[in-house]
Amino acid sequence: MTPINKQFVLLPSDIALTKEGLHYKDLLTYITIRSFLNSKNDLCMPSYESIADRSGMSKKFIGQSIIRLERAGYLKVERSQKRRASNRYSFRDHECFCQIPYEFFEIDDLTANEKAMLLGVRECFDSTNLEFFVGDLANAALMLDVTYRTVYVQFKSLIDKGYIEKVTIPYKSGGERKVTRLTSKINWHYHRDIKPEKLGGDQDSSNLIFK
Repeated sequence: MTPINKQFVLLPSDIALTKEGLHYKDLLTYITIRSFLNSKNDLCMPSYESIADRSGMSKKFIGQSIIRLERAGYLKVERSQKRRASNRYSFRDHECFCQIPYEFFEIDDLTANEKAMLLGVRECFDSTNLEFFVGDLANAALMLDVTYRTVYVQFKSLIDKGYIEKVTIPYKSGGERKVTRLTSKINWHYHRDIKPEKLGGDQDSSNLIFK
């Protein structure tokens, strides 16, 4: 039995990339910034260098990404007036969140593009157990506002690197079917009875361990 993952970062599950003018890699920017949130004092003040180092993206892209997230209302940015001082970030409240394991930032065999794609296509997996892929890559491309080839190439890479797999499973009544699912290479299992309002502070738990 897979152990419960007790340390994670929250990602709003209602982000509409196309409608709100966001790039799919903005998902990675968001969770990276939020991973620096101190749940004890509600401070989130990472430097661009720290965000770039943890996400694997360039500081130039991060700057553009922050502007898009701010315009869409997912980030509130208090810009420092002091030279070389970091901005302060806060986050909009949401009713529903995805739980992204903190170990996501420790992955060293995926590019930033692949990590962002994994965050994006994760929404295409069954919300009950996150195991079975629902829909197809064409729908994923529309949802992420990218070309089919972009999704296909990165989805294939995620399969090749062991984060997604295609397997055949038996039916209880007999026979079998082929499915695409997330693998256990990342621990996606959580206490599903935990609701956002129980998390406290800014509804983030990247530095909070549940017992």
